[in-house]
Amino acid sequence: MEWLVILAYVAALFVLAAIVLVVIDRLQDLYWRRKNPPEKLAAERLAYRERIRNPDWAFFAAHLRRDVPRSLKDLYADHETVLADTAVFGDEPISFGAIDERGLTETVEWPGVEAVAIARNDSGDPIYLRPGADETNAVYVTYHDGGDTEQVSADVDEFIASIRLDEEPA
Repeated sequence: MEWLVILAYVAALFVLAAIVLVVIDRLQDLYWRRKNPPEKLAAERLAYRERIRNPDWAFFAAHLRRDVPRSLKDLYADHETVLADTAVFGDEPISFGAIDERGLTETVEWPGVEAVAIARNDSGDPIYLRPGADETNAVYVTYHDGGDTEQVSADVDEFIASIRLDEEPA
């Protein structure tokens, strides 16, 4: 009979812990929503889209330490594609990034990546060209779940040519 009382206490502790965690989660959500009203989020999204529309090619060329590939400039001139929510590379949805100094700051948060992400995959992993005068224009992705880096395209022209817009957002 004593073991039933112990079991009841343990069960009560688990229930209490679950209630505390749910309350903490709700309070954090409420705090985040107060700190980030829809108007603020919309303004930030609009500002980011404006950064995508206006790449800083001089900064990017200096960062790459070589000329920016013409195909990349042409891609970013096509605002419909770079701002689309339906861009796909291979089987994976991608979104294009802002090419500017802040874009570099946002990407270097990834260990081992000192590049400006030209895009991100659906998991948020940066897709980029490696900087360096002797580097090719191959396109790479560094994965967040282990830091593995993979070449996804031998050339940025091939990468861009294989991007398509799906009918429906992913």
